[in-house]
Amino acid sequence: MSRLILDVLLENEPKVVTAGRRQLASLVETECAEAIADVSLVVSELLANAVEHTSGDIRLRAARLADQVRVEVHDHSTMPPMAGRAPLDAEYGRGLLLVEHVSTRWGFEPHANGKFVWAEVPC
Repeated sequence: MSRLILDVLLENEPKVVTAGRRQLASLVETECAEAIADVSLVVSELLANAVEHTSGDIRLRAARLADQVRVEVHDHSTMPPMAGRAPLDAEYGRGLLLVEHVSTRWGFEPHANGKFVWAEVPC
């Protein structure tokens, strides 16, 4: 059983990464304090990818599961996310690998207006 703890529509601009991270971290602190760092990393990476690779509004959702926090970022692109292997000197390209590392599982699901990328972080 899950309980929605955040559902917010964000403009597609870089400042939403910080705003979304702060907003979710403050809620997670009361739900699952030990997961704040990992949830913050996941939401930052998923929002940054949506800002970088899509256009249109972004929806950030989070739910408290029995022993996890699920983070979802909805965007208007139908392109699937790709966890790449970046060259050692590259500044970008490792975000989804980090998400994979701190999450119990992650993935994406298409929907009528694009897709959502999700990750579940243990508490």
